[in-house]
Amino acid sequence: MELKKLLKQHTVEKKVVSPNTTPTGSDPRGFITLNLLALSSSQRKKCELCDNMATLMCEQCRVTFYCTLQHFQIDKDFHVEICSTVKKLKQPMPFSSQKDTRERWIKQREFHINELFLYSWKKGQADLGKGLYDDAISAATVAYKYAQVLYGQSENVISPMLVAAECYLKKENIKQAEWFMARTLNIELNKPDIRPSIKATIRHNEGLLAMAKGDVQEALMNFAEEVYQATEEYGPTHRKTTLGFCHLGLLFHQTQKFDKSSSLFRQVVEIWTDFLVPNMENMTAVSVVPTIKVKNEETVWIQDSDRFDAQQILTMCYTNQKERYESSGTDKQDVTKMDLARTCYALSVLLLISKRPSEAEASANEALRYVGNQQAQEASFVKKLQRVVKLAQRMLAQTENQDPS
Repeated sequence: MELKKLLKQHTVEKKVVSPNTTPTGSDPRGFITLNLLALSSSQRKKCELCDNMATLMCEQCRVTFYCTLQHFQIDKDFHVEICSTVKKLKQPMPFSSQKDTRERWIKQREFHINELFLYSWKKGQADLGKGLYDDAISAATVAYKYAQVLYGQSENVISPMLVAAECYLKKENIKQAEWFMARTLNIELNKPDIRPSIKATIRHNEGLLAMAKGDVQEALMNFAEEVYQATEEYGPTHRKTTLGFCHLGLLFHQTQKFDKSSSLFRQVVEIWTDFLVPNMENMTAVSVVPTIKVKNEETVWIQDSDRFDAQQILTMCYTNQKERYESSGTDKQDVTKMDLARTCYALSVLLLISKRPSEAEASANEALRYVGNQQAQEASFVKKLQRVVKLAQRMLAQTENQDPS
């Protein structure tokens, strides 16, 4: 009785408003209502998020189930977008005596399943980068389930599971993170030919899980292996190695091995600076997708994933460097003002590329303050900072000129 009352209150007061833009096939009514399942039905249905016995059913599609209102709350926003699409995909295919017709229907269904998988996977990645962990869990879980339909037990299934696992770790839900990691490791065990980049991501999540459990040695081992696998695929100075380096630095910082952590943070900042900065005067700051023209190379396109990674990694470096600098005495030289200035510079370039000119200007000015009375010795570096400030001010002026108000 209590669940019925809560369900009634929920469906009346917590109707889910559909986003302004939704993919084709989304629920035109823009809300979801739930029905309680009979015990005999619930024993045959599984929760959309955790595969536990379901007690609730989406009234609109009638093919999506949840074990609790809490899991419905996590999934509801994304389910609104895909509700009617899921309904079509989960319905039995109609019968036809014509072989050509059956094959055409099968190909159409596979096409729509692949479309839903790609949309869910990209949205899960983007939401993780934005810190929208519930939304990322919902999208990644859908991607994982449809990847199984399309690819079976392959590395294509691993990636969305790792997104879901990392989100659960961010939410401090270790049990659910372990659920996804166990399935990931099972696929890795049975598929030894998985690419090093996928293995690096698995080791990264294992390192995060070890950190959540307080096992520093296990975390160090996994992050070191992450760096090794990323190096195998991309090379030792590629930006994809920096996430592992950064977490190794965090662990060394926590265990007070400051010389090692400071060295790693410097290496991370240098790698990102080398990726972001070259020939910054050629940056097309007003293009729809920001680009940097690199000498003797094709234009480098700055993807959303690169921006998310750089923001997270450089912010972690700066936070720990600043903490160490402010807490250490004058006799400690493992972090200097110039280290802080160079990290602020890398952040300012990133913010400029991300079309956040006000923050870019503030970060560049912060770097100039750290340089302080060393401006004569660091003249070339100061010019780079001043260049960022000018570009940021120019971008702000362009934005104000384009503002119709």
